[in-house]
Amino acid sequence: MTFSTNSILKLFRIDPNAVEDEVSEEEIIKGCVESNIAVMLHGRSGDGKSARVKELDPDAEILYLINASPDSLSGKSIVNNGEMIDIPPTWYTRLKEKCESEPEKIHIVFFDEITNAPPSIQGMAFNIIL
Repeated sequence: MTFSTNSILKLFRIDPNAVEDEVSEEEIIKGCVESNIAVMLHGRSGDGKSARVKELDPDAEILYLINASPDSLSGKSIVNNGEMIDIPPTWYTRLKEKCESEPEKIHIVFFDEITNAPPSIQGMAFNIIL
């Protein structure tokens, strides 16, 4: 899908009169995040995608999928006294605490290195994202 500059500006509520010819990448990402639109940053490893996310939200939850395990991504179930208990992943617990303590703030979860992660981890990540 292709957008004109004006449609991007309207979509992200950026005043077209305040913009000369270009909208920065950071403004587009910030506009998506503020509009609850999922963003996929694509580029080579080391291009600074994680750094861009940290600029927008210094407290962002960054999940390094290349080293992730199924339990670290989606949690696990254990049996305790004959009862099955679901334990959420630590990133989810941290995110939930942030959202509860700062409900007015936008919190970001960034799935890093998704294209370099094992296929099983990619599938789990896409289930969470989608």
